[in-house]
Amino acid sequence: MNAPPADLRVSQLTKTFSTAVDPLQILRGVDLSLDRGSAVAVTGPSGSGKSTLLYILGTLEQPTSGQVQILGEDPFSLPSNQLADYRNQSVGFIFQDHHLLPQCTVLENVLLPTLPGSGTTPEQIQHARELLDRVGLSGRIEHRPAQISGGERQRVAVCRAMLNRQQLLLAAAATGNRARNWQPGFPVNSCFRTVCAWSRKSDFQSFVSPQSIVLLADQPGRSAGCRRRRARHCGSPHRGRLGPGEP
Repeated sequence: MNAPPADLRVSQLTKTFSTAVDPLQILRGVDLSLDRGSAVAVTGPSGSGKSTLLYILGTLEQPTSGQVQILGEDPFSLPSNQLADYRNQSVGFIFQDHHLLPQCTVLENVLLPTLPGSGTTPEQIQHARELLDRVGLSGRIEHRPAQISGGERQRVAVCRAMLNRQQLLLAAAATGNRARNWQPGFPVNSCFRTVCAWSRKSDFQSFVSPQSIVLLADQPGRSAGCRRRRARHCGSPHRGRLGPGEP
């Protein structure tokens, strides 16, 4: 009997950028298969294409060639307006910078993903407050970004990415580094470690959907919190399906 298709399936993905000299190939023949409940770190040196891969999975970049399927759907086949709705509802992206709106409060920044819909519900406001409390920011909800520290801003960005319990939670490299550089035992360090092994933490399933796929881009040797890692070197990945027994 054939195994069911993976919830996230990437086939022969490539990404090439035009330059003034020669085409610059960042991704070359990437194959990746993951199921819901996976927490995986994509590791490699700076410039190896980790962030580019996450940008494509998050539909912020179009691939040059290849295919991406999420729960059996190719998001790049959607019209642009539907693709924007899909990205807002299905993808949580934690960028290398926090990208908070300076004129909005901490709570309003976490609630930004609700704006394109029919309005913010009381349930979404409560969920945002719970997320902020989980990362130690319940006393900062009325502050604006300029009134909190850089680490606190990044925690706000983490909460914003989790608000809609998205199918994909994608974290760029600087986020992973900063999460591990916070003080030992500080709530957001625990938060990110729990994201990487959330299936074992029933209390966190109310914050990150148990149906989510979590990918963290990071430097080699710095992703011990994730249950599995995927190495990338010089734009050429180790290819093949990641099985439950792989490191």
